[in-house]
Amino acid sequence: MTRVIFMCGPSGAGKTTYARRLEGAGMVRLSFDGHLWARGIRSGEVPAIVRDEVRDLLRTQLAALLGAGQAVVLDFSFWSRAMRSEWRALAAEHGTTPETIYLATDRRTVLARIEDRRGADADDFPVDLQTAAGYVDRFEVPTPEEGPLTIVVEGEEFAVTRRAPGVYDYHWLNHRHGGYGFSSATSDHSPVDGLGHVDGIRDFLRAIDPETGFIEDDDE
Repeated sequence: MTRVIFMCGPSGAGKTTYARRLEGAGMVRLSFDGHLWARGIRSGEVPAIVRDEVRDLLRTQLAALLGAGQAVVLDFSFWSRAMRSEWRALAAEHGTTPETIYLATDRRTVLARIEDRRGADADDFPVDLQTAAGYVDRFEVPTPEEGPLTIVVEGEEFAVTRRAPGVYDYHWLNHRHGGYGFSSATSDHSPVDGLGHVDGIRDFLRAIDPETGFIEDDDE
């Protein structure tokens, strides 16, 4: 099956750096900012008509690439569930279930990176700080109920899956020894929201012994 990855996170989260690694491994990277840059748009608010034109072009490109059996990484923000659903439906038309990689970079780091942007190229697209802060605050963090999900916290990657209603498994993909992670459950079997998953991973990482890579007194 052809692979599609959604890079997910606000501007400054580190999506393009991650997507470039996937591109280097053979995936085709599609980017809104790349198309805007090519049209001479280097900063400021993008007119809605231009954004719609670029979106339609990217949809056409994605469909063609999937039809040709290419693996694709979409280097977008995917800030809303509605946006993710729209593109997931397009991938489904080609028999593909997208994987979402959410970079849970903290707000301070995101805004510091945005402030340092100088518009050197399409990967350094300037964004007004107030606008960037609004993106962060309105961001709808993905959940495993939407589809396959990996959450990246401080460089550590966790595949998050729902085992049963309110029960989740977190598999630490880049753990030094492999095969490690944790599980959690809500008392009333209610679903956990996206930020709840991020907070759970942060709490878990804080409990890890940096020398052993495991939680102290863990039998693993």
